[in-house]
Amino acid sequence: MLGKSPLQNQKNLFRPLLVEFINPEHPLVILANRIPWKDLERDFTGLYSHTGTPSRPIRLMVGLLILKQVYNPGDEPLMEEWVRDPYFQYFCGEGEFQWKPPCDPSDLVHFRKRIGENGAASIFKLSVQMQGKDLFIPGKCIIVGVKSLQGNPNDTQTLEPTLENVQQSTGSTYKYAIVDRGYPGKNKVGETQIIRPGSPKAKTEYRKRWMREKCRIRAGVEPVISHLKYDHRMIRNYLKGTMGDEMNLLMAAAAFNFKRLLRKIKQEIIFALDFWMQKLLARIGQCASLRFFIAKLSC
Repeated sequence: MLGKSPLQNQKNLFRPLLVEFINPEHPLVILANRIPWKDLERDFTGLYSHTGTPSRPIRLMVGLLILKQVYNPGDEPLMEEWVRDPYFQYFCGEGEFQWKPPCDPSDLVHFRKRIGENGAASIFKLSVQMQGKDLFIPGKCIIVGVKSLQGNPNDTQTLEPTLENVQQSTGSTYKYAIVDRGYPGKNKVGETQIIRPGSPKAKTEYRKRWMREKCRIRAGVEPVISHLKYDHRMIRNYLKGTMGDEMNLLMAAAAFNFKRLLRKIKQEIIFALDFWMQKLLARIGQCASLRFFIAKLSC
């Protein structure tokens, strides 16, 4: 039986609400308010029965999975940090500050098994769709497609399923796919044109410069892979089997996108503060000029 998250604005006579003492401008609070939790609950509701003991709320479990991949603690350390951090608790849907862990660490294992690869794919797809218009702006460094492949396939076997995953997560196809010099495959996959370094002499100088700019973007892939490994638990997979490989990859990519959103929220807050500070200083300057003018008239 599916459990429900508590109401975050329902007052308690003996405990203060989290919203009464946390910073509403904190990036985790803003991100929690932007995530469409109802959509995730709708996707996962069918995985629960209609009878029996109520389960942990879906928002709680999904929130714990996201926090784990974003901040990179283990299951047990995550529970300790969750008790200490009111922002973690708010992100997971709690209304009041809790003094005990929300669940046993093993519950995360059972929840991962329950949602499977499709559930992890839903979380990753949500992290992509929340990027908005940035998806179609070059140089924004967003992971739009990932695919876990078993064995040791070459690039000709990995590109096509990855482009299919991109279409599933974004709902659209990209015009160009940039690869390295070692890619020996086709020049076009579906509607996507493959761009690789090196160009025939017959091309114009403009075309050569355009190709060089496109291929420079490819160099940004390696740092992203490094961040996935060392910041988001992809350096070593502790989940079992091929399903664990796929889930760990999808959640690491989702965490990368969510962390990008957190950085973007911080930049928006700094921009807003700077904007209002400049307006305030301008107003103070106007008032000072007016006082000086009045004083001069009185003399």
